[in-house]
Amino acid sequence: MMQPFRKIPRPNGGFTKVVIWFGVFALLGVLSAAAYQSQPEPKKDQALNPSQQFIGTWQAELKGRPYFIVHIESITPKIVGSFSAAPGLNVSPNGEVTNIWSDAKLSDAHSMIEPKLDGKRLSFQYKSEEGDEQADSFEMVLINPDEATLRLTKTFDNQEGKFLSDEEIAKSMKPSHMKKVDNAAKKEQ
Repeated sequence: MMQPFRKIPRPNGGFTKVVIWFGVFALLGVLSAAAYQSQPEPKKDQALNPSQQFIGTWQAELKGRPYFIVHIESITPKIVGSFSAAPGLNVSPNGEVTNIWSDAKLSDAHSMIEPKLDGKRLSFQYKSEEGDEQADSFEMVLINPDEATLRLTKTFDNQEGKFLSDEEIAKSMKPSHMKKVDNAAKKEQ
């Protein structure tokens, strides 16, 4: 009877362990390379620092109609931007915008007053008319490169003749959700 396999030398236990470990490490290397290559490429906007992500046109809308528009042209050497609010905003007792008389228009925008940038926060003041004595203050906070919130932080009540407290502002107008609608503004390097 022939036993051809008996004459083939068999590896000892140490050699087998080395071969198995080598195979495990090679497999891990292949898997990690495949996982790295399958990572999605970041969007161009995600590669930008937060301040550059502000550049563009942003809108808060009610049923597809814009009631706030923020337009940022530049952030360096200084922030250049404008803000427009729809004339005749109706706000419910819980602070939500319920109706607008006419759409906000970029052509009706006024320059931001004293805009300041702090990471993902842009604060600015705004006067709806040149004759306004008191400016309203707003803060825009980035959620991601295409979304932000805009909230009123300071406003003067002409009927009461005083600035509203933070609690009164929170009750009178909730923060608005903004979406970037135009990314065509020149990107700064």
